[in-house]
Amino acid sequence: KASAERWAKGTLLSVFDGVPIAVKDHCDVEGMYTHFGTPHMATQPATKDATITHRLRKLGAIVVAHTNMHQTGTGTTGINPSPRHGTCRNPHNSTLIPGGSSSGSAAIVGAGIVPVALGADGGGSTRIPASLCGVVGLKGTWGRVPGTGQVPTAPTVAHAGPLTAHAYDAALTYLAIAGADPQDRKSQYQPTPFVFSPQKHSLKGLKVGIFSAWNDDASPTVKKVCTSAIDKLVTQEGMVTQNIVLPRLGLLQRAHGLTILSEMWSKSRNLFAEWSDRAQFGADVRVLMAVASTVAAPDYLAAQKVRGFCLSAIEEVFDTVDVIITPMVPITATPIPPGSEVYGMSDVSLTSKLMLYSLPGNMLGVPAITVPVGYDHQTGGPIGLQVMAKHWNEAVVLQVAAALERVIPEAERIHKPAHFYTPA
Repeated sequence: KASAERWAKGTLLSVFDGVPIAVKDHCDVEGMYTHFGTPHMATQPATKDATITHRLRKLGAIVVAHTNMHQTGTGTTGINPSPRHGTCRNPHNSTLIPGGSSSGSAAIVGAGIVPVALGADGGGSTRIPASLCGVVGLKGTWGRVPGTGQVPTAPTVAHAGPLTAHAYDAALTYLAIAGADPQDRKSQYQPTPFVFSPQKHSLKGLKVGIFSAWNDDASPTVKKVCTSAIDKLVTQEGMVTQNIVLPRLGLLQRAHGLTILSEMWSKSRNLFAEWSDRAQFGADVRVLMAVASTVAAPDYLAAQKVRGFCLSAIEEVFDTVDVIITPMVPITATPIPPGSEVYGMSDVSLTSKLMLYSLPGNMLGVPAITVPVGYDHQTGGPIGLQVMAKHWNEAVVLQVAAALERVIPEAERIHKPAHFYTPA
């Protein structure tokens, strides 16, 4: 009502005034329970907003929902056997996984219910479901978006960020939530967030790094669609491709596993000890937490040595190119297996495959965005393209994302989901 009155008077707080948004169930919203995708956690409503929620509400945005998520954020499928939550559905095909862990945030934007939702990304958890549900998902530089008021999970790899219908919406939301927060030390030392003008900004000569051997790990359908999108950036925007190599990616994947599991266990072990009815957790959560409890300090330290090596390597690559482009996920959304909605699902092979291209963004802290560029004509599953840039260069990845939306016709990039909200 207050927003409607401001609209009538022409005294809007911002472009977000009156805009409905949704927030992942790991992020506090005053007056709502934060369950973290579990049957446990909150015993009383949050007494204040998380910083990013507060920043959007201050601009007039209206939080309409907490969104579903993979239990405890420890999976990439979005399958949640909790009776309180259930498994979120992919709006393009309800028999397919939505991706995770920010499954509900991706689905609610993909279904047209809200234009903006907030998610979190510790191993692709914003970008993977964004790709599988056909929306834009942005993960900023590590520390760019403050984490105050969010369930603490894996502090050196986790990032909050927006899932939106379009790249322009992602840019606006990024500007609204990014920036230093006195309550979050890791956010305090950063350059001022900025984006380029919404008018077309020339990308002629922008150097695009392509690691062909890595991109070849995608399925033929995904590779074909992503290659076509890159070709359009070259022919229509004047970008220039350059072959690159990112060494030790397999080792980086294992280092990420050790890092995120040990950090999550460090933050959550007391909570797990208090949860007596562990049968309410999915198989993957129980397996991962059992493994996490065995990670020793020397293993964690060894993983950070790998991180340091790979960080130096990607910094050298970014001395020669402006962005690195890969598929976001090497496959399209897979079917929800029978029984998984009751018992959960532990499939290490599928999880590893879904995370194939996301991990440098998390372990090395570089900004990354996924943009829908096509879809699988057989299953209807969307396909996303990922753009990464050097630290603090969110403006560049957003610029390329906007270019992708220009050069690929909307009907070719994404089709209207089977389940799409149309106001009466």
